[in-house]
Amino acid sequence: MREWFIDLANNGYFLSLLTLLLVVGFFYVIKTRAMVRSLAQQVFQLTNDLRAINSGQIGMGKTIRHVSDKINHVQTNHQPAVVHRPIATDKAFEQAALLLSRGMSIEEVVEACGITTSEAELIAITRHIAPKHQPGKFRVA
Repeated sequence: MREWFIDLANNGYFLSLLTLLLVVGFFYVIKTRAMVRSLAQQVFQLTNDLRAINSGQIGMGKTIRHVSDKINHVQTNHQPAVVHRPIATDKAFEQAALLLSRGMSIEEVVEACGITTSEAELIAITRHIAPKHQPGKFRVA
């Protein structure tokens, strides 16, 4: 039984084939190690990225909770300001548009119709009437 092995060992083809297999195996092991190192580095980087994202989310969560607490505090401790002014009707707006088209100033229309200066200016703009202010009166925005 040993004879065929000795005959095979003496044969040059067998030694060449064995050497080739060892060289290919060696390069395969080297390439595999390089891939394992690269994958380990990627896993390490992804782990660090995930930790950074999680810590950022925790910080954002704390900030959101803080802002939410402030909003709740403001809502519970402060009463809304109530403005007592009569609500203008559609008729008042129509009258204001008519007076503006006849050349009255914004201030005169505000006094006559009971609407705000902003409403009178808006009516003038939407009806393509150039808003006029009385000379010497200052407009408060």
